[in-house]
Amino acid sequence: MSLQWTIRAKDEKPPLQFLQGFPLFVISQIVVQTGHFVLLNYYGTFGLVLYSILLAANMALDPLASNSLGKNVEILRANGFTDGFVVVAMLVNLVSSQALTLIVINWIGGQDGMASLWSSQVYNFQLLGRILINLGSTEVLFFLAHKFLHQVWPEIHVMHHCCKHSSWTTNLIFHPIDLAFEFGGPGAILLLLHYFAWEQDKPALLLSYMFVQTYYAIDHDEWTRTYHYEHHAKIDSVYTIYVHKREDAKLNRVKKLIKSVSN
Repeated sequence: MSLQWTIRAKDEKPPLQFLQGFPLFVISQIVVQTGHFVLLNYYGTFGLVLYSILLAANMALDPLASNSLGKNVEILRANGFTDGFVVVAMLVNLVSSQALTLIVINWIGGQDGMASLWSSQVYNFQLLGRILINLGSTEVLFFLAHKFLHQVWPEIHVMHHCCKHSSWTTNLIFHPIDLAFEFGGPGAILLLLHYFAWEQDKPALLLSYMFVQTYYAIDHDEWTRTYHYEHHAKIDSVYTIYVHKREDAKLNRVKKLIKSVSN
């Protein structure tokens, strides 16, 4: 399971460089939304298998269009992460994250819930308010977990921050425990609000969940280059997703643990 094929000489261009940036971003979004609205929605567990294969193929395009993954692999190796461990972690994270998406879209939301999103009748100020509260709640929980990882439990977060050159594959390069800890809170709060606050409002849950998952993925994209992209490049102390809130840099222990590589 060697990732040597992703590493290129300093001035060597990737074979599919024409896909770098906006084209790969568009392809990735088509894959994600096809997974949400078609594969998981209509085909359930079988759709999860198809979606996972499609996502894996989409991830394979990343190092063919960009040199970012190869640079990250060099940093990962320098920090003690073998190619095999990285590949296995990526596969585990891919399947586990989309399994939760299957539960939300297919089991809880159902085809009726997904179909309702196309009806103008479901859109009102109440729905907007619930979505905004949902997103605000996920932001708070993500911030707290992310801050904790940087300041208290940095060892588990180092793997993710070896991706100083953030790109589409960065979405899967986590220690699985890190991924569960960091994103478990946002996922859990959406479900808690769904069942105990919003009277099982399916459109509110589905729109919130799909927005969160889509935006968290976009946050690592090298074309959009959001605050979080800069967070990876600098390993700075901005632990939020939607807003820019900088914490005390002196308490950021992750940055001190990363062994740098000149690439």
